[in-house]
Amino acid sequence: MDDERVLSALRRSHVESLRARILALLDDCYPQQMHTDVLYWQLSRKGIDTCINEVVREVHYLGEKDMMNLECIVADRFLVAITAKGRDVVAGAVEEVGIMPIEPSRD
Repeated sequence: MDDERVLSALRRSHVESLRARILALLDDCYPQQMHTDVLYWQLSRKGIDTCINEVVREVHYLGEKDMMNLECIVADRFLVAITAKGRDVVAGAVEEVGIMPIEPSRD
């Protein structure tokens, strides 16, 4: 049972960190949109362990929380742009459940 709790905590930490990094990347290119494939490539280039399906899933989550706008290009591929609420989360002006409150690296 303890192993399950540890795995659950690690998974939650990974997802919350991934969401923060997605928002940070979109904040860097604001007000431009970014294609989800490019977003995935940027995350991979920064050494973030993820896959395109996870990126698309988290983009949907962030869209449902009004932190980004999504425009469907083809099935499961989107143009995404950060919203004012998402920028406030990145700046640390607003805390949001499900998003790790970290200052993502800007390298």
